[in-house]
Amino acid sequence: MKTLDENYGKCILRIGQDKDGGWIGVVIQGGKILGEKLHDDDRERLRARLMNVAGTVHPNYFGMEGAIARFLQFMPGGFSGQRYTARDGERRYKVDAHNTLTALLPLAAAANATNVDGKTLAAAFKKDQLWTHMPSLQESTRLREILAVHGSAFLRAAAAFANGDFNTGIAGMRNAIAPHGTLTWPIATYLPFLWSPDKHMFLKPTATRDFAERIGHRFAIDYDSEIRADVYQSLLDLADDTAAGIAQLNPADRIDVQSFIWVVGEYREENRT
Repeated sequence: MKTLDENYGKCILRIGQDKDGGWIGVVIQGGKILGEKLHDDDRERLRARLMNVAGTVHPNYFGMEGAIARFLQFMPGGFSGQRYTARDGERRYKVDAHNTLTALLPLAAAANATNVDGKTLAAAFKKDQLWTHMPSLQESTRLREILAVHGSAFLRAAAAFANGDFNTGIAGMRNAIAPHGTLTWPIATYLPFLWSPDKHMFLKPTATRDFAERIGHRFAIDYDSEIRADVYQSLLDLADDTAAGIAQLNPADRIDVQSFIWVVGEYREENRT
């Protein structure tokens, strides 16, 4: 069987085609096979599974059970607990921002957004109706400036991204923001996440990479500061795996998934109740 090796972090992914036409793969570290041989009919799906196995050797790894235990230390009662659902908890302000955005400019209308729409949303940022602490203060200020000056172009691009045309959306947002600085992940993903928290994810890189390292997900290595569709797809895969892994906590949407990732990856001892 012909095999192909791929370096991945400190591991090697070895994939070959089996006699039945499917694919077989192993993860090798230090000359030894890590875990079991994996089989799959789809090569790329097998590759993603092997990446996640390789992630378990990261020194910060403690798995999904460890992530759930850590989350509950900070959020007793989980997603229905008083601390999580309180006005100053992790969910309500995100839901409020979602409701404000969809009331002022629904996603269906954003594909044809005008500069007037941009000024309306910029004003909502200024009044703290759309501002949250998810992007940094500097990023929120930059986003407000973009909306006030180049609102039509940026909003149409963000809507394209939210509707699944990632490459067009990224290119359009990058062009619109160019006079104001660099497109960052928090700026690129903020509006799509607020429009559609059922299918999109907000990306705060440091906390999300930390979380991915802790559960052994390939996003920890896939991440790049350059805004690219393949990196975002890896983030969505992380969101899907997380939602499945925390099903016992009954997350309502990706607001809960994003909050879980943020708490596990960012909260420290001083954040305990």
